[in-house]
Amino acid sequence: MMCQVHFTSGKLSWDVFYITKIFKTLEGKTMNFISRKFPEFNDLLQDKKHEPKFVTKVRNITEIIYQKHSEEIKKSIGKFEICWEVIESQFIETLSSIFEIKKTDLGREFTCFVGINPICPRSIKDGTFSVPFYVRCDTLKKLIAHEMVHFFYFTKIVKIDQHLNPGNFDKHSFEWLMSEIIAPVILSDIRIHKIVGNDTIYSYVCSKSMSETIHDLYKRIRNNEWSFEKFYLTTKEFVSQRIER
Repeated sequence: MMCQVHFTSGKLSWDVFYITKIFKTLEGKTMNFISRKFPEFNDLLQDKKHEPKFVTKVRNITEIIYQKHSEEIKKSIGKFEICWEVIESQFIETLSSIFEIKKTDLGREFTCFVGINPICPRSIKDGTFSVPFYVRCDTLKKLIAHEMVHFFYFTKIVKIDQHLNPGNFDKHSFEWLMSEIIAPVILSDIRIHKIVGNDTIYSYVCSKSMSETIHDLYKRIRNNEWSFEKFYLTTKEFVSQRIER
């Protein structure tokens, strides 16, 4: 089955959950961004974040924003389909080569929810992820590329580590951490650069020195010295020694 990404209107429950989380944890930069982008959320800044009605208020505001921007979201879905379709086949072929798996190994197609929150959550279990409707085409390509790397990564590692629990893939766990550390390294591959543009090797979940070491390990793949399995197992051992599990 050909790997394809299908676009549809945002997943309201995800937007409500992550916007609530942004305001409850007072994530300053993200909170200020979303308040500027959607002034309707400004009222939340003064609210008591732990009151039961807070989530209901977030949901009500989110529904209003969806209604207000429904045409823009619809147009973005059309633009995103065209933007991604141009590179999808080449990108998937390249990832298949890097991870040494067939497209058919994925066993499914993927759904991209076009919503309003900037967090871009994913569900490995369901094969879904979210992007904001207001991003440009070049940013969209990088966002989808990042998510697809995660889907390919978990498809590959369950073939290597058959004892892994897939229930850990969608929550903060060692498996999730490994995925977030390795994804930027994969995206830094020159073959990916040529398709989706430049990106950083650094992950937000580990130190720069750790990312640089893993990037050096990945070069063994590029030099045809290692298989992906060898890279994964070596990286797993390296990370395990440095991060409490």
